[in-house]
Amino acid sequence: MDIVGCATPVTKWSVMVKEPAQMPWVFREAFRIAQDGRPGAVLIDLPVDVQRGMIEYDPTLTSSLPRTKPVPTPTAIDRALDMLKTAERPLLMLGGGVICANACEEFRALAEYLNIPVTITLMGKGGFPEDHPLYAGMAGIQTQTRYGNQIFLESDLVVAIGARFADRRHTAI
Repeated sequence: MDIVGCATPVTKWSVMVKEPAQMPWVFREAFRIAQDGRPGAVLIDLPVDVQRGMIEYDPTLTSSLPRTKPVPTPTAIDRALDMLKTAERPLLMLGGGVICANACEEFRALAEYLNIPVTITLMGKGGFPEDHPLYAGMAGIQTQTRYGNQIFLESDLVVAIGARFADRRHTAI
């Protein structure tokens, strides 16, 4: 079975190691890709002959992995602020990325400053206090909170932070 091909649509990177000497580079690259930008899964297929192979490895040749952190452009921030100013029923949506970034307090401060209701995604559960006056429930297909989905559907602007609207990566064919 072509496991690399099967995993490609649902991973950030899928690769087969064809000889043992490739392993140090492949594993380093896999960790870099998995952690770079939005974190995600990678797959390394290790055939039995590669698993049994021996290599000379010198850890002193290894350096730290470069990672990029996505940052919004000033133009994008200005556009979001303009949209917030003109929205009649705005909504903030907290996703799991806020929790991963340890930014729950900053998110709450933003919601309170803007005085905008907050919904959470399933992965954002626990990132915003459910007893907070701005809490509007959970939105998404995995939820049982009708009011969370209702306020989401009735809003005229949703600012989703740390949320993705698809569970899988799709590639153009």
